[in-house]
Amino acid sequence: IFAIIAGITALSVIMVKLMGANEDASESADKYTSALERQNRLIDLNNQKVLRDYDNKIKLAKAYNKSEQEIFDLEMGRMAEEEKQRLASLEKAESDYNDALKMYRYYRGKEEFEASEKYKAIAEEQKKHFYELKRENGQYEIDAEVARVEFERKQSENQEKDNQKRLENHKKH
Repeated sequence: IFAIIAGITALSVIMVKLMGANEDASESADKYTSALERQNRLIDLNNQKVLRDYDNKIKLAKAYNKSEQEIFDLEMGRMAEEEKQRLASLEKAESDYNDALKMYRYYRGKEEFEASEKYKAIAEEQKKHFYELKRENGQYEIDAEVARVEFERKQSENQEKDNQKRLENHKKH
Protein backbone atom coordinates (compact mmCIF):
# COMPACT_ATOMS: atom_id res chain seq x y z
CA ILE A 1 0.00 0.00 0.00
CA PHE A 2 2.80 2.41 0.87
CA ALA A 3 4.40 1.94 -2.57
CA ILE A 4 1.09 2.70 -4.26
CA ILE A 5 0.58 5.83 -2.21
CA ALA A 6 4.16 6.95 -2.83
CA GLY A 7 3.50 6.49 -6.54
CA ILE A 8 0.35 8.58 -6.27
CA THR A 9 2.35 11.29 -4.52
CA ALA A 10 4.92 11.32 -7.31
CA LEU A 11 2.15 11.39 -9.89
CA SER A 12 0.54 14.32 -8.04
CA VAL A 13 3.79 16.27 -8.30
CA ILE A 14 4.03 15.58 -12.03
CA MET A 15 0.40 16.59 -12.56
CA VAL A 16 0.89 19.82 -10.65
CA LYS A 17 3.94 20.62 -12.77
CA LEU A 18 1.96 20.06 -15.94
CA MET A 19 -0.91 22.28 -14.84
CA GLY A 20 -0.68 25.71 -16.25
CA ALA A 21 -3.18 27.27 -18.58
CA ASN A 22 -6.24 25.79 -16.89
CA GLU A 23 -5.36 26.64 -13.31
CA ASP A 24 -3.29 29.18 -11.56
CA ALA A 25 -0.30 27.98 -9.58
CA SER A 26 -1.80 28.79 -6.20
CA GLU A 27 -4.85 26.64 -6.93
CA SER A 28 -2.63 23.70 -7.91
CA ALA A 29 -0.80 24.06 -4.58
CA ASP A 30 -4.13 23.86 -2.78
CA LYS A 31 -5.05 20.71 -4.73
CA TYR A 32 -1.68 19.19 -3.93
CA THR A 33 -2.23 19.88 -0.23
CA SER A 34 -5.68 18.27 -0.36
CA ALA A 35 -4.29 15.20 -2.13
CA LEU A 36 -1.51 14.89 0.42
CA GLU A 37 -4.01 15.10 3.28
CA ARG A 38 -6.24 12.44 1.69
CA GLN A 39 -3.27 10.11 1.23
CA ASN A 40 -2.20 10.59 4.83
CA ARG A 41 -5.75 9.91 6.05
CA LEU A 42 -5.86 6.66 4.04
CA ILE A 43 -2.53 5.55 5.44
CA ASP A 44 -3.63 6.40 8.98
CA LEU A 45 -6.88 4.46 8.58
CA ASN A 46 -5.03 1.44 7.24
CA ASN A 47 -2.45 1.62 10.04
CA GLN A 48 -5.19 1.87 12.67
CA LYS A 49 -6.94 -1.18 11.20
CA VAL A 50 -3.78 -3.27 11.32
CA LEU A 51 -3.08 -2.29 14.94
CA ARG A 52 -6.73 -2.89 15.89
CA ASP A 53 -6.43 -6.39 14.38
CA TYR A 54 -3.39 -7.03 16.61
CA ASP A 55 -5.30 -5.70 19.64
CA ASN A 56 -8.20 -8.04 18.86
CA LYS A 57 -5.87 -11.02 18.47
CA ILE A 58 -4.31 -10.21 21.85
CA LYS A 59 -7.72 -9.87 23.51
CA LEU A 60 -8.87 -13.17 22.02
CA ALA A 61 -5.66 -14.92 23.06
CA LYS A 62 -6.22 -13.74 26.63
CA ALA A 63 -9.93 -14.67 26.52
CA TYR A 64 -9.08 -18.18 25.31
CA ASN A 65 -6.42 -18.46 28.00
CA LYS A 66 -3.56 -18.88 25.54
CA SER A 67 -0.05 -19.26 26.92
CA GLU A 68 1.89 -16.26 28.11
CA GLN A 69 4.39 -16.95 25.33
CA GLU A 70 1.69 -16.76 22.65
CA ILE A 71 0.34 -13.51 24.09
CA PHE A 72 3.85 -12.10 24.39
CA ASP A 73 4.57 -13.00 20.76
CA LEU A 74 1.42 -11.17 19.65
CA GLU A 75 2.34 -8.13 21.72
CA MET A 76 5.83 -8.12 20.22
CA GLY A 77 4.30 -8.47 16.75
CA ARG A 78 2.12 -5.43 17.43
CA MET A 79 5.13 -3.47 18.65
CA ALA A 80 7.08 -4.44 15.51
CA GLU A 81 4.14 -3.38 13.33
CA GLU A 82 4.02 0.02 15.03
CA GLU A 83 7.72 0.47 14.27
CA LYS A 84 7.22 -0.63 10.67
CA GLN A 85 4.44 1.94 10.31
CA ARG A 86 6.59 4.66 11.89
CA LEU A 87 9.46 3.93 9.50
CA ALA A 88 7.08 4.00 6.51
CA SER A 89 5.68 7.33 7.74
CA LEU A 90 9.21 8.63 8.17
CA GLU A 91 10.07 7.65 4.59
CA LYS A 92 6.85 9.19 3.28
CA ALA A 93 7.38 12.44 5.21
CA GLU A 94 10.86 12.72 3.74
CA SER A 95 9.53 12.04 0.24
CA ASP A 96 6.69 14.55 0.69
CA TYR A 97 9.18 17.12 1.97
CA ASN A 98 11.44 16.63 -1.06
CA ASP A 99 8.48 16.81 -3.47
CA ALA A 100 7.14 20.02 -1.89
CA LEU A 101 10.63 21.51 -1.89
CA LYS A 102 10.97 20.75 -5.61
CA MET A 103 7.63 22.41 -6.27
CA TYR A 104 8.63 25.40 -4.16
CA ARG A 105 11.80 25.83 -6.21
CA TYR A 106 9.92 25.27 -9.46
CA TYR A 107 7.34 27.98 -8.76
CA ARG A 108 9.88 30.33 -7.26
CA GLY A 109 11.85 30.03 -10.50
CA LYS A 110 8.71 30.87 -12.45
CA GLU A 111 8.16 33.84 -10.12
CA GLU A 112 4.84 32.39 -8.96
CA PHE A 113 5.40 33.65 -5.43
CA GLU A 114 2.01 32.79 -3.92
CA ALA A 115 2.31 29.17 -5.03
CA SER A 116 5.97 28.98 -4.05
CA GLU A 117 5.12 30.18 -0.53
CA LYS A 118 2.37 27.57 -0.24
CA TYR A 119 4.78 24.83 -1.25
CA LYS A 120 7.37 26.23 1.14
CA ALA A 121 4.81 25.95 3.96
CA ILE A 122 4.01 22.36 2.91
CA ALA A 123 7.72 21.54 2.85
CA GLU A 124 8.25 23.04 6.30
CA GLU A 125 5.31 21.09 7.72
CA GLN A 126 6.63 17.83 6.23
CA LYS A 127 10.14 18.57 7.51
CA LYS A 128 8.72 19.13 11.01
CA HIS A 129 6.76 15.86 10.79
CA PHE A 130 9.87 14.04 9.55
CA TYR A 131 11.95 15.20 12.52
CA GLU A 132 9.17 14.34 14.98
CA LEU A 133 9.19 10.79 13.65
CA LYS A 134 12.98 10.65 13.48
CA ARG A 135 13.27 11.54 17.18
CA GLU A 136 11.65 8.18 17.89
CA ASN A 137 14.55 6.29 16.25
CA GLY A 138 15.85 3.66 18.64
CA GLN A 139 12.79 3.72 20.89
CA TYR A 140 11.43 0.47 19.44
CA GLU A 141 14.59 -1.41 20.40
CA ILE A 142 14.38 -0.08 23.96
CA ASP A 143 10.67 -0.86 24.28
CA ALA A 144 11.17 -4.35 22.86
CA GLU A 145 14.08 -5.04 25.22
CA VAL A 146 12.07 -3.84 28.24
CA ALA A 147 9.15 -6.05 27.21
CA ARG A 148 11.47 -9.06 26.78
CA VAL A 149 13.16 -8.51 30.14
CA GLU A 150 9.81 -8.09 31.94
CA PHE A 151 8.46 -11.22 30.25
CA GLU A 152 11.54 -13.25 31.19
CA ARG A 153 11.40 -11.95 34.78
CA LYS A 154 7.73 -12.93 35.02
CA GLN A 155 8.50 -16.36 33.57
CA SER A 156 11.29 -16.80 36.10
CA GLU A 157 9.02 -15.76 38.99
CA ASN A 158 6.33 -18.19 37.81
CA GLN A 159 8.90 -20.97 37.54
CA GLU A 160 10.12 -20.21 41.06
CA LYS A 161 6.52 -20.34 42.39
CA ASP A 162 5.97 -23.68 40.64
CA ASN A 163 9.17 -25.04 42.14
CA GLN A 164 8.09 -23.89 45.63
CA LYS A 165 4.69 -25.58 45.22
CA ARG A 166 6.32 -28.82 44.10
CA LEU A 167 8.69 -28.71 47.04
CA GLU A 168 5.80 -28.12 49.47
CA ASN A 169 3.78 -30.92 47.90
CA HIS A 170 6.78 -33.24 48.06
CA LYS A 171 7.27 -32.48 51.79
CA LYS A 172 3.61 -33.26 52.51
CA HIS A 173 3.81 -36.69 50.95
